Amino acid sequence: MKVAYKYRIYPNKEQEKQLMNILSSYNLMYNIAVDIVKTYIVREQRKNQSFSTNIKDEDGKIIIDEKTGEPKKFPKYKFPSKFNIVKMIYHLKDEEDCEYWNYVTSEYVLNNKEVIKEKLRLLPANCFNYIAVALRTAIDQKFNKKVAKRSKNKKVRTFTIDGIEEVDRTNLFFHKFNWRDCKYTYQCQHQSALKVGEGKKAYFNIMKVGIAKMIYHRPIPMGSKFDAVTISRVNNEWYVALGGLELPTPDVINKDDVKSSVGIDINTDNYIVTSDNETFKNPIEKIKKLKKAIKRMQRRCGENKKDAVTKSKRDYKSNNFKKYLLKKSKKELKVVRIKKEMLNNTTSYLTHKYDVIFTENLNVKAMQKFNGKMTQKNNFYELFRQLDYKALKVGKIIHKVDRFYASSQICSKCGKVHPEMKKLSKRVFRCECGNIMARDLNAAINIKNEGIKSLYNGE
Repeated sequence: MKVAYKYRIYPNKEQEKQLMNILSSYNLMYNIAVDIVKTYIVREQRKNQSFSTNIKDEDGKIIIDEKTGEPKKFPKYKFPSKFNIVKMIYHLKDEEDCEYWNYVTSEYVLNNKEVIKEKLRLLPANCFNYIAVALRTAIDQKFNKKVAKRSKNKKVRTFTIDGIEEVDRTNLFFHKFNWRDCKYTYQCQHQSALKVGEGKKAYFNIMKVGIAKMIYHRPIPMGSKFDAVTISRVNNEWYVALGGLELPTPDVINKDDVKSSVGIDINTDNYIVTSDNETFKNPIEKIKKLKKAIKRMQRRCGENKKDAVTKSKRDYKSNNFKKYLLKKSKKELKVVRIKKEMLNNTTSYLTHKYDVIFTENLNVKAMQKFNGKMTQKNNFYELFRQLDYKALKVGKIIHKVDRFYASSQICSKCGKVHPEMKKLSKRVFRCECGNIMARDLNAAINIKNEGIKSLYNGE
């Protein structure tokens, strides 16, 4: 089981400037790598002349080439490996007559070649490997899907290389970083980078920057080695994540040794209701106040932009406006942190208290299509993700009941089905046998009972 440890670091002003230069040069190097790979694959496919799927027009008819009389087809690209991508981009900073400069099509890069070389020299040697890995994973993720299919109203994008117009099969592969993206990844030795003192005092040695203070709030096991070190910046706050540490996964508890179990039902109001009649509510009131303030601040930001166009007194490029944007982003980050705190507290409480947790096997993607705002507010995907990995870390069992099991329509005492409970407006469950309880509590008890049957009897 791989684990990552994240800490906050406090670089001084000079170190912040160096880090910002490294971040900008890292993003610039990724953009250059995208440009080189794009031209490389197009030139290679022209040589091999290998094609795959047919090109269709807006009406869905196959386009036929006038010269050959055969249908036009999309090119079947042959992508370079990670090792070849590193070979393409590593010598750009040192060698003046590197052959891969001929693959660059950006005029800005070609006109400012010397300035860009100085920026690329700021990067440690490990960064080029991580850029190649990130680019290769982006290629694998996007081109495995059927990207040739397009809707009727969507236009086909094209780009020109060497004066010849080519078809862009996907818009996502050619994504490039902008000034807002600021992540920097490199590899280093854990023992030499981290220095721990007494208490929470610690120092982290950033490569090519220097030693910065760090809050050491979580102890790391002795003798551990990390695969990668990620330095990120969020609202002028700097963080370092030490990832790739392999911890021994504990043995999962045996079914016969289970002492406590619980079933949980998910709701938009109370969020989580357990079969033991415990509720974990969303902090809706705090979030509403913050969102009202964010709307107010967003309105003022829009006014500043309008006034800047008409050349009035306000200017959205001023330092005061940048400070105002920073205040707004801090409040937005506060909303995210409140949700994360609630999720972490509830999932850790459930995994430590109970040996087996029974949940519904919900299809979160389908729920997003049905009601996207509700699923986005409540973070159902993040809830199940945290339950899975925290239970694995402690050695507990997460058992999921079939998603088509009517947990809210069945009486938890007599087992009678009430189809009228399909309506979400009915919040109280009433049965002829005298069972009167909350709808969510009844569903949680049914989930627990059905989970015990399927876990032990294999039904």
